[in-house]
Amino acid sequence: MFIKDFKKAEIDLNILQRDRRAANIEWQRCVGLWEKTSGQWDKEEARRAAEKRRNVVEWERTKGEWERTLGQFEKDEVNYNNTMEWSPYMKVKRFLDESYPEYASDLLDSITDGQYESKKWMCQILRPENFGSKDPFKIEIVGSWFGWPLIEMLEGVVEKIEQIDLYDPDEVCQEVVQKYKYYFKPSYNLNQFGDYFERNDKRIRHMIICTSCEHMPDIGEMKKYYKETPKPIFVLQSNDYVDLPEHENCVESSSELAEKNQITDIMYQGEKDFGNYKRFMVIGRW
Repeated sequence: MFIKDFKKAEIDLNILQRDRRAANIEWQRCVGLWEKTSGQWDKEEARRAAEKRRNVVEWERTKGEWERTLGQFEKDEVNYNNTMEWSPYMKVKRFLDESYPEYASDLLDSITDGQYESKKWMCQILRPENFGSKDPFKIEIVGSWFGWPLIEMLEGVVEKIEQIDLYDPDEVCQEVVQKYKYYFKPSYNLNQFGDYFERNDKRIRHMIICTSCEHMPDIGEMKKYYKETPKPIFVLQSNDYVDLPEHENCVESSSELAEKNQITDIMYQGEKDFGNYKRFMVIGRW
């Protein structure tokens, strides 16, 4: 999974840089100790010649270990950077840097720890034994943004996908999805639409996902456009981060999120604290 490898490389690179700083401090300490000890030897060279030879051997050993450690740091740093740099996510970012630089920071935001952890939490709950189906899933993602990494993560938990419909009115986001589609090459139908609330055909869907309910009206308003059999599973996330002007529909609890969207058959509800805000999730049916 590219996003998992990307996030692991990002974490490992941070740890590597921390360890490298610590190793540099230790190296400077060793150098200082060596210089101090060497000065003392100059004063008592005759008496401590044998000890000096032993310490020179130890110094050479320490120096050799440091050089090997430094070499491994440099090798690992190259590997981690390559994992991140040549992932589809960075390839798409380079496309945005060149074509739509004002969107480049948005793409990085889509793979931040907060965004990744929210979707990881969702996928941990959506285990096949709880939410599987004998039929291939037809899925809708409302407020799909760039589509990935959510789509990549869903492939790891939904056993069979027949179709995914994405809804986002931003044309640049739709173009980014096409870039991701080229790199990831999904084996199912992937369709793109604009405003979710403007679609008015009656349809069969197995799962409707919206991880950004705070940005839009309640999904429950669209109930009449879904067929009763099978009843779709709704996977909804929102938050209580009311300080952002674009957050027009925040909630204070998972129960409120369920009630506002008319989810009565609740299969899961919970919350996670992300520091500045709480994120709420509800999974269930009308």
